[in-house]
Amino acid sequence: MTRGVYRGQDVAVKKLLLQSVPEEIIPEFEHEVKLMKSLHHPNIVQFIGASNVRNNLAIVIEYAPLGSLASAIKKQKISYSLKIAILIETAKALQFLHSNGIVHRDIKPQNILVFSLEPRAPVHVKLTDFGTARFVPEQATNVTRNIGTCGYMAPESLGKKPKIAKSADIYSYAILMWEVMFERVPFEDMKWQSDIETHVLAGDRLPFPSSPQVHRDLIDLIEECWDEDPTKRPTMTAVAQRLTALI
Repeated sequence: MTRGVYRGQDVAVKKLLLQSVPEEIIPEFEHEVKLMKSLHHPNIVQFIGASNVRNNLAIVIEYAPLGSLASAIKKQKISYSLKIAILIETAKALQFLHSNGIVHRDIKPQNILVFSLEPRAPVHVKLTDFGTARFVPEQATNVTRNIGTCGYMAPESLGKKPKIAKSADIYSYAILMWEVMFERVPFEDMKWQSDIETHVLAGDRLPFPSSPQVHRDLIDLIEECWDEDPTKRPTMTAVAQRLTALI
């Protein structure tokens, strides 16, 4: 991302970092632009515009002064209550996407932008990066290849016959909750993506470090969200409600 100014407003410019753009990239870029134009929610980053000049493709969005959630967690201590607020806002963004039949497919702290860490701010974070997002039917859909970030991907999205559904986002959101609450990078001790994939497909999950701050109800919710059976994972509506009850 590059910071810029458009009509007096600070913006972020996401450029496609390719010297020569392959033909198959153009439809993907146009898909992301069209999708972002249609998304209007307090916790989804605002689309400003785009450059569709070949070999200079770029999407312009509103500027997040505090960067990504991944960097914010590293730079400063975030209180338990603020972490819950951030998770609730992210859940609401996903709830909005899912209600419109959209699966994000790349939920992780790097794709959550931080606009404020003031406890009473109306908006703390916004979801971004919709290059992998897709409209999907209610039932899981087969896809030709794995898309996403391996450490956050659901078991059904891995392997030789990957599938996508809203439940895959819920699994990724479970990994996000674990990372935010325990301030650790998932699977950081594993060197290769294949090791992570083998671990997840075997039904193994992340350990829960000892923390008196993290409520047992939250651990239960994380475990439900990363359940091996996608049909047993709660909806994002239920997740948001249960997180709100922890405040």
